[in-house]
Amino acid sequence: GLVLEHLADSRPDELVVDPASAPLDGTGPATAPLVHAYEGHPVTQGLPASFDLQEELYLAPYWEEDVVPLIRSDFAFVEENFFSPYQVVVNGKMFSREGWRHRPGSNMVAWAKHYGNTPIVYIQPGDGPTSYANPHYRTLLANAITWVASDEAKQWARDRNAGKAV
Repeated sequence: GLVLEHLADSRPDELVVDPASAPLDGTGPATAPLVHAYEGHPVTQGLPASFDLQEELYLAPYWEEDVVPLIRSDFAFVEENFFSPYQVVVNGKMFSREGWRHRPGSNMVAWAKHYGNTPIVYIQPGDGPTSYANPHYRTLLANAITWVASDEAKQWARDRNAGKAV
């Protein structure tokens, strides 16, 4: 299995995002969103129903019908709360929206999917020390690693790959 964090973006239509797509997405300031964990999945086991996590968020298109949502944020994933990474990288303009437009995005910040017969968990947080200092984030990460390596997760991915409802 595979666990991806932060910029190692695992979108449902690709295993890893092509960096050339970055100008379409948005980066947000480090914030402290309240996140809400879904119950009943091994990756969220032992997490409180909600907890605060200071983290840099991303406004990007995710296809929710192709993944199993694990954690959502109460942060508003709308253009006004994000900035153009293109302006930062190409023009050195931090916190600029100049010439940048983006439709609202999903508030999912962690999900599970498969790629072939491989179980994958993507966790958008993981940018730095504040995430790793949070005991709930460490539980989430440990659970994700344990789950993708499990026989249960491997069977889940095989079943999804075969088109079986899971």
